[in-house]
Amino acid sequence: MQKNCSDKACNCNLGLCTVDVKLFSSLDHEDQVFLASTSIHTDYKKGHSIILQGSRANSIMIIRNGKVKLHNYDAEGKEYILDILTKGDSIGENLFLEQSVFQYNVTCLSSVGICEISRENFTNLLSKRPEAAINLIVSLSKKLSEANEMVQILSENNAVKRLSAFLLYRKSRLSDEEIELTVDDIAASINLRRETVSRKISELQSLGLIKRKGKSKIIIANRNKLLEYLDEID
Repeated sequence: MQKNCSDKACNCNLGLCTVDVKLFSSLDHEDQVFLASTSIHTDYKKGHSIILQGSRANSIMIIRNGKVKLHNYDAEGKEYILDILTKGDSIGENLFLEQSVFQYNVTCLSSVGICEISRENFTNLLSKRPEAAINLIVSLSKKLSEANEMVQILSENNAVKRLSAFLLYRKSRLSDEEIELTVDDIAASINLRRETVSRKISELQSLGLIKRKGKSKIIIANRNKLLEYLDEID
């Protein structure tokens, strides 16, 4: 379902979708209302492809609720997850200013609400609000830093260290206590076999370093002990 965010049925008017996004957090209320009221709000079901690789980036998308994965496939059809984004994260701000195309697919891991802000509205805002331009630079810098951290994680040869570092990385980006990812999603994120990930999760769990809730939720039981354990591994 798609509607303009000025529609009373859109929850953005109850709490502006821009409020939780660092890119827009320094804007005054009037500017945030403008962005929210001129954006398009769309709800997607789990499994829906929001963006296909090769699509042109003509807008910024804000995740109002839910969770999506940025991913692509190799020539043999193996999936690689580049990132997993949740409420308050944005998609496309690093691309649409250059009229680029997406180098990845974006697929819903749950029911997802998206607010889409057009290139024209955002560039107009940048021209009159220098603080928005500064926030854009900060946002891009943060994403670059996170990408570099993932490169370091993927360069780790030891499977349990790679898994542990990834879980710590994911937790650092979440406000919730729980890391909600399936074994398949974790495996595709850190380029390990599903069986290896499952085995190493059980190993960390037996040591009391993590806890599992159901099939897709992990809690880091003791961050300091997990870090100490990683230092002890050769």
